[in-house]
Formats: sequence, structure tokens, C-alpha cells
Amino acid sequence: MYSLSIVNDKIRAEIPFKIKDQVKALSGSTWNQEEKSWYIPISEIRALNIIVPRYATRTTEFEVCLESVNRSLLLDTEIIESVNLPDVPITTMKAWNHQKQGFWFTKDKKAAMLAMDMGTGKTKVTLDVIQNNDINRVLVICPAHVIHVWPSEIKKHIVNQNEWEIVTLNHGKTPDNVIALKFALDVTRIKNKKLFVVVNYESVWRKELAKIITTTFWDLIIADESHRIKSPQGVASKFMGKLKLVSKRRLALTGTPMPHSPMDIFAQYRFLDEKIFGGSYTRFKHRYGKWGGFGGYQLLGIENQVELNQKFYSIAYKVGKEVLDLPEVMPPMIIPIHLDYQSRKQYNSMLNDFLVWLNENDSITAVNSLAKLLRLQQITSGFLPNPEIQGEYVEITTAKRQALSNVLEDLDMLEPVVIFCRFRKDLDTVHEVAKELGRKSCELSGRVNSLALWQQSNTIPILAVQIQAGGVGIDLTRARYCIYYSLGFSLGDYEQSLARVHRPGQTRPVQYVHLITQNTVDETVYQALDEKKQVVEEILRKIREPRGKEKAELTKLMKEEWMEIEDDYDLEFYDEIEDEK
Repeated sequence: MYSLSIVNDKIRAEIPFKIKDQVKALSGSTWNQEEKSWYIPISEIRALNIIVPRYATRTTEFEVCLESVNRSLLLDTEIIESVNLPDVPITTMKAWNHQKQGFWFTKDKKAAMLAMDMGTGKTKVTLDVIQNNDINRVLVICPAHVIHVWPSEIKKHIVNQNEWEIVTLNHGKTPDNVIALKFALDVTRIKNKKLFVVVNYESVWRKELAKIITTTFWDLIIADESHRIKSPQGVASKFMGKLKLVSKRRLALTGTPMPHSPMDIFAQYRFLDEKIFGGSYTRFKHRYGKWGGFGGYQLLGIENQVELNQKFYSIAYKVGKEVLDLPEVMPPMIIPIHLDYQSRKQYNSMLNDFLVWLNENDSITAVNSLAKLLRLQQITSGFLPNPEIQGEYVEITTAKRQALSNVLEDLDMLEPVVIFCRFRKDLDTVHEVAKELGRKSCELSGRVNSLALWQQSNTIPILAVQIQAGGVGIDLTRARYCIYYSLGFSLGDYEQSLARVHRPGQTRPVQYVHLITQNTVDETVYQALDEKKQVVEEILRKIREPRGKEKAELTKLMKEEWMEIEDDYDLEFYDEIEDEK
């Protein structure tokens, strides 16, 4: 016997024993022993309709309810498929069509996911949703390397910036973050301003900070790069699952919602809306996964995939590489790298020596300054040659290496990526990072040429390329993502490298990503290449500029500045101090 009816705003289901496990797995389902019936929340009506055979008796009230739910989902489908949507009302720049679709899909939802590939503009969609709704208090939780990106994106996309107090909790020590957040909450109350707080996943669950966050009500909480909380048992992931209690709305942003398998969805949806997949990972994984192998822990396949997809897309707007309204080449993406105190000190010490050398020599040329400039650039990559052992290196910082790992982790496991490097040590770093992430890699350089293997492979996503080797005739169109780990000084080599990915045969929009260490030679090199200038000459010109002080006083000024920093500030605040300057 099968029957479905509506009783007291719940679905009453009378079903045979053989499908009890499927019904039991639905979120919020309960068994009534006296009536020998299951009671299920109406939110599960579409899933239940799939589970129960079509010949089951369905009351008129049940059919009306099902039709209503389907109609609401159909409206979302019409939004996604429409090419004539209204423009975003309040915005700083015209949205691409897929961004308008994302905006109208997300605008009025209490919980939603923007599953949009890197470079497709999910941050703009998010900020447009914020400024077109009654949202006054926003909490963004993101990876540490993304914290610095949000303030610049807010300045780019928010119309009335003066209404907002923007706070980034990246002070290193939890007590300092607590003080900053308390101060921001007080200021916004006194000044009647809106509040935008950005914090990283590593800090948000710490006891003192978590206490303030969970006792403050937020109009919107955003999980940026939400696949970082995919592990159901992770500390940050479990903490995020609790935040629905203190938030009016929740939004997840990711380009890779399922980096390894559909099992990755559970914890992200637990944060967004627990009603969709329930609160039990054990139930979830046994409903949608087929398990076996040693101890039964190996995922062998996916079950109930139609139902899984329907639930996933009920609140998710997905945009991939197939988006048609993107330009052939996306605007370049700059990933800012921040040196820690010790590596910054070493960089400035070498820069100081270079300035002294410039002052003491009358005839400075690009040729005789090249070796010294290379040393500055090597520090930004995180190393220096060991003066005592030829062929070995001394590690200065892992900041750029970590940034590369973060970028790759936000892409699909098998997404082809070309990574250009200047130094052989950088190529080695690329291979090490790829291995740590469980991805295979090839190389094209003066020492190795495995280009053909990479071009023909479906299982090797990463190609590390020495920038001097990626010249004329090389076809890298298998990849649409091109990352510059380090840049050479040759304008010709740089332009050739750009043309290896964006050339005839490329069928997808190309995204160039530059890892740029802030307040270093990296910035000058990139700017010179972008403006088609001779790099070394441009570096020397900028270093020789007075910058408001006489050139002869520059070295003295740098030394005084360092003494002031060491005396007045904790070391953990150094990066922030540099940003403010």
C-alpha cells in the first residue's frame, strides 16, 4: 500500500517496508508507531515524490502542494535560462548576462550557492545582492589569502561605500581580532553605519572570537570558497553549521562545489540549509554513495543521483567554463602576496644594499644591475641561493608557494593549468605543490620537455613552463587558466607566453592569474610588462625617483622607518602597517 497526503502541514506517507530506508533518510522524517505512517516536512515533497512509485494514491491536497513547489523551482529555471532579464538596479558596472541570472536567482533566497568558476564574477553578484537588499551587517568567512581581496572588491562594486565600515580580522592573534570586532560593532552602532566583516576559516572558530560572532545577529553570512568546509568533521566546518542560528541569510561561493565527489556537498549545505540534505552525514553518505573496499570506506559510485542533483540545484546557481557571454580573455586576476616580518626585513635589507650601490656608481646599466635585481626577485619567490653549497637554496618564505596552492585548490582536480615560472627553483616548487594536492604535473623548460605528454593526457592537469621556453609555435590551448608564478624581464617572452594559451584552437575564455608580492619588485615588473615598457630600465627609474625625499636621504629614511616599526608595533601587525602606508 502506498499513499501520500497532507496532514497538519506535513506529508503523511504510508509505504511498504522495502522503501523505509529511503524515506527515513529524508530530512526531518519521523515514524508514527500508532498510525504506522511516516511524517515528512513539506520541503521534502519533491524527493518523496521520486521515491514513492507513481501508482501510489496521492490526495488532491498533496498534488496541489507538489505543483506549487514545482512552480517555484520552475521560476528559478526560467531565470537561469532567460537572456532578457532586467538589469541589476543598483550597481557600479553593467553585469554580464550570467551575472544577472545569478543575481535574480539569489536575490530573495534565504540560502543559496553561487557555484561559479574562477573569473566569472561571483563576488560582483554577491555585492550586488547585498546593496539591492535590506542588508546592514555582513560576515564573510574565507581562506586567509582572500581576506585582502574583499576590501578592494567592495570599493569596486559597492555604490555607497561611505555607508559601510569595512573590517578585516587578519591581525594574527585572536585577542587582537576580538578587540577589532568589538570596536567595529560599537562604531557602527554609534555612527549608524553598515558593517562588513571579513575573517578567515582558521580564526573564526577560536573560542573568544566565536563567542562574539555567535552572539551577534548577521543579516548575511558568506562562506567564500565554501569547498574549504567540505569535511563534515572539520572544526571550521562544524562551526559554520551552527551559524544559521545567528543569520537571516546565508550564501556560499565556490567554483568547485564538489572537488572530489558529491559527498563534498553535505557540509556546505549543512551551513546553508540543513533541511535540504539533513543533519546526519551518515544518512547522507549512505543514501547517495555506494561504499566498499577495505572497511567499507571507499566510495565506489553515486546512487540516487537524480534526487541529489534536484536537491543541489534547488538553491544553487552554477556557471562553468561553458558561459557564452564571457569575453575571450578575462580581466587579469592579481593575487596579492604579503611577506611576513622576517622575509620583508631581508628583502628591504637587500634593497637597501642595492640603493647604496646605485648611489656609489656613476655608470649604472641594465646589464650590470641585472644580477642584483634577480636576487630581489628570488626573495619574492621565497628563496635565495645558498652561498656555501652550489645548487642548493635557502628558504626565505613560503607565502607565494601557499598562494599557488590556494589557487589550484579552488580549481577542479583535472582542470588543465599552465604555470609560468622564471627560475628552476620555482618549477620545482610547482611540482611539489601539485604533488601535495594529489595532482600530476609535467614540465617544459631547458632541462625537461614533456609538453607532448601533457597535451595528450586527460589525467595530468599541471604544466610548469619556464617562461623563456614557452615561445613561438608552442600550443598550450588545452588550458584556459594561466598562472604566472614569477615573471621574467623580457617583454617579448611575456607577450609570447600570453599568446600560447590564447590562440587559434582555444575554445574557452582565458583567465590569466598573476601572483604578485606586494611592495616589491614584482609589482614594478608586472606594471612595466603590462604597459609594454622595458622592465629593467623601468625598475631602475622607479628606484631612482625621489618619491618626496632627496635620493641621498632615501637609505637613511628606510633605516629610520624600520626602527620605528620595531619599536612601536607587534611583529604580527607588520603586513597591515605596510598596507596602510
